[in-house]
Amino acid sequence: MTESPNRRTDANLRGWYFSPSDGGIEHVIRPDHFRDSLVFHLLFEPSPLIVTDVFFFNCRYLIEHLEGSRYPLFLRALKAGLVIPAFRSQGTETFAQSLDDIGLHGIFGIERDQFQQSPQDLAERLDGAFTASETNLIVWPDNMGASFGELARRVLAEQAELRTDDERLAIMWRRIEPFRVGCLEEAERLTSAREGTGVRRAEIFNAVGKKLGLLSGDTGFSKPRDLLDAVKRTDHLRPLPVYDEIELLVDTVNLCYQQSQADQFGCGHNIPGVLARNAVPLHPELGRRTAGLTPVTFQVEVQLPSLATLSLADSAELFAIRNGDPAQQYFDMRAAWAVNPSPDRADNLRKAIFDYAAALREAARGPRRSTMIGAMTTMARPGVELLGSAVGAALGSYIDTDALPKPFGAVVGAITGGVGGMLVTAFQELRDGPYVPTRKRDITIESVLRRPDVNVPKLS
Repeated sequence: MTESPNRRTDANLRGWYFSPSDGGIEHVIRPDHFRDSLVFHLLFEPSPLIVTDVFFFNCRYLIEHLEGSRYPLFLRALKAGLVIPAFRSQGTETFAQSLDDIGLHGIFGIERDQFQQSPQDLAERLDGAFTASETNLIVWPDNMGASFGELARRVLAEQAELRTDDERLAIMWRRIEPFRVGCLEEAERLTSAREGTGVRRAEIFNAVGKKLGLLSGDTGFSKPRDLLDAVKRTDHLRPLPVYDEIELLVDTVNLCYQQSQADQFGCGHNIPGVLARNAVPLHPELGRRTAGLTPVTFQVEVQLPSLATLSLADSAELFAIRNGDPAQQYFDMRAAWAVNPSPDRADNLRKAIFDYAAALREAARGPRRSTMIGAMTTMARPGVELLGSAVGAALGSYIDTDALPKPFGAVVGAITGGVGGMLVTAFQELRDGPYVPTRKRDITIESVLRRPDVNVPKLS
């Protein structure tokens, strides 16, 4: 793929696989989780968002966002090339074609009652903002199901024990071994019987449902939410309840699916904060500190329109600012600081943030929030060790939330990986409280999992 005109030196190679748009995880995502992550990525990160084709039509919160206003932020981003669709078939260039293609493949999860109008009407609206080109779409590589199947087998079947200090999580993992192993094998058989390759995610959930006596014959769940609802309704009938264990399994399968797609698309993987704890099976490196890293941190508190205010502002005005000098200066100064975090460059970054914030306040009139924007940069050896340190730093709460005013609000963050180093960024909206300390607050690496969104970079 040719580089996007929006790509910058501190951007991830191809963008971020936008997990909150996956309808398969809507049972753990709230509307504000989706909104906050979307606003953060589109306004404060330089890389585009990658959204796989079916997510445009099976994500309740994306559908509500798109149908909720005349020209919402996501639609404007699609037009600007900051949202890149990943279509499953060569030659697909429109969302109308993609919707037909999804139907031909028998993909589950599109629920008509989630639409004010219809999936076809939404496809037409998306096509009004999108013109296919080499730089603004991705075509699925061959054998995506096999890639997912291989990762699922490594994570679910071959990982008998978890490398984690969380004993409860380790016990839950052992308890679901019959589901992790047996249901994966059954899902492979069901996928093959339906002329698919590798493993289809939905077939894993159907196999779990059959093993629990919740499904029979050729019936299946529309979404994993339906499996969890069925388990919850019947859990009181079991000698030993299994809801928490099945939820862990569902979340791990979903993260494997997303990670596999992100790898195949060549982009980073966004992990919503609410799934951070359950990402441990996917990334055994989590919680392990990498010796020899000396993080350098940056932090500033600034008045910004609240995330809710930004989401309701005129998207044309926001993108004019996003593509204008204040935002570009912020991205440039952040990239310069990441390469050489000197005091002078920190001052330049701080000034750029204040200028960008002033422009956003002018465009988005409404409630404001005191917002922390932070960054941490390190230099490390390239390869697996860097990935482990980056993921461990991010999911290990690179923000010391104990030092922040309480209660604090939305927390989202990103990691941009590169050969030899990494940049972690954080964006934290602080709710009004009786006391906001003015002392400097450090960003630290801890081994306690908290709830920032985490972007795991694709490292080559």
